[in-house]
Amino acid sequence: MGKITRVGVVRWDACGDLTTFFGASAYRTLRNPKYRGRLPFYTKFAGEGARAEFDFPTDPAEYADEETRLAASAGADYFMFCYYPNEPFYKVDYGKNVGLATIAPYLYQLNAGLNAYKNLPDKRGVKWCAIIGVSRLSESDYEKLAGEFGSDDYEKIDGRPLVYVFTRDDGEDYKARLACAAKKRGFEPYFVAMYNARETDDFDAVGSYAVGGSPCENYAENYLDWWKEHHNKRLATGYPVIPAVAMGWNPRPRIDAPVVWYGYPEGEYEELSERNILDQAEAARKLLADNPAASIGHATFFAWNEFEEGGWICPTVTVDEHGDPVRDEHGKVVINADKLRAFAAAVKVLKGE
Repeated sequence: MGKITRVGVVRWDACGDLTTFFGASAYRTLRNPKYRGRLPFYTKFAGEGARAEFDFPTDPAEYADEETRLAASAGADYFMFCYYPNEPFYKVDYGKNVGLATIAPYLYQLNAGLNAYKNLPDKRGVKWCAIIGVSRLSESDYEKLAGEFGSDDYEKIDGRPLVYVFTRDDGEDYKARLACAAKKRGFEPYFVAMYNARETDDFDAVGSYAVGGSPCENYAENYLDWWKEHHNKRLATGYPVIPAVAMGWNPRPRIDAPVVWYGYPEGEYEELSERNILDQAEAARKLLADNPAASIGHATFFAWNEFEEGGWICPTVTVDEHGDPVRDEHGKVVINADKLRAFAAAVKVLKGE
């Protein structure tokens, strides 16, 4: 099976309002005028109920339907939600990792986008799956997630619930714990490692969260070479491969205003053009066409809403040279859907349409 028929899109839903830990963090990193063109279309500006120069809606249900409609219209088949603890102020022992220990009590806030999506009466054909391993979870979290597997809205491969595993953690076997909870309900998840899994790890396939590359001069020009090197390593694992197309990788906002849980290398970054994105899609299509035994017919994108790390599909606001929103003759903020259009074009390349 060399042909790609299903396209997943990574989601990291951090744009809560300014009373939330991650909403305040996104405000701090994106408030610089040179980054305000990354603000999502649902941003509220001063005079529209914002608590500062801008703010995000308190309830993602305000924009969940429009997000899902836009994703469906551009060719997304399923959202890949980073899955976090459901319990507020969950106590997680991260040992000496001070950054993760600091944010652990607030991780439940990052499930707000998933919950808003699940409550939609019409999901427009867009299904969902979980990315686990982005945080340690409680037993009840694994049980809750396994309880979702029977839903028609949950993405499956040959009847098996699709689950991505972000990383390896010597302190918690994410895959084994979820498999145990799923077995109680008669399910055997289809597990995809988002890292170079070993043969003994017993995954069903390998994929990627993102392909970052190294900051340097002519970053965008070199990106495809990094992409190919990365995916050749995935092929070398011997597992089937789900190629990942990046809408971009430019975490400069978090270099200028660092976050406590992660650091990024200094250097030169560039935005990826539509041509850079289409080149990845063509390389992904060719990778699986040349290695049909490694294909399960899926590809993924980084990302729907990684605005701070520089990979997004979700439409954003249009801003002027001062970072102020551009408004039409009716006073409405003009929306920039260039990335959404680039994504739609890349999906057509992947699926050979």
